[in-house]
Amino acid sequence: MLSTNYLFIPIWPPVMDIFLTFIKKLENKFIFIFTMNHPYPIQKTIVGDNIDLAYVQVGEGKQTLVFLHGFASHIPVWERNISVLRKYYRCFALDLPGLGLSAKGNFSYSLDFYGQVVKQWLDRLEIQNAVLVGHSMGGQIATRLALQYPDLFSHLVLVAPAGF
Repeated sequence: MLSTNYLFIPIWPPVMDIFLTFIKKLENKFIFIFTMNHPYPIQKTIVGDNIDLAYVQVGEGKQTLVFLHGFASHIPVWERNISVLRKYYRCFALDLPGLGLSAKGNFSYSLDFYGQVVKQWLDRLEIQNAVLVGHSMGGQIATRLALQYPDLFSHLVLVAPAGF
C-alpha cells in the first residue's frame, strides 16, 4: 500500500489551459504520425461513455506492471522497457484517449478525465496490486491515481514526471 503522505503539485494553471486548448485542437489532425507499427498485438476495450481504448498485454509473472505514456506519445514509447520486463512481469501499456490508437473525441482531456478513464480501464481488466509506471503527463496521472486509490497499487514509478 502506498503512503498518502505526499504532496501533489498540479501543473501551473495558466499552462494547463494552454495544454487543454492544444490537445483539443490536435484531435485527428496529426495523429497518424504516431501510428507506427506497434511491437505487440493491440487489444481494444470500451470504458465510460463509449471511449474506445487501445492497449497491449504481454508477459507473464505474479507482478503486473502498468505503463502510462506522456503527452503526444503512445504505446511504442515503452517498447524497450516492455521487451525486457515481459520476461519477468505481466505488462500492460495503454494509449490514452486522444493519442495513439485510442478514441479521439470531444473529451475534456483534463488530468481528472484521464485519471477516471485509466481507473475504469484497470477495473475493466481487473488489474489490482500493480506497479504503476508513468512518464511525463503519464507520471502526473499515475501520481493522482496512486493518491486516490492507494490500495490499488503496490508501487509507483515516475519517469521524468510532469508537474514537479
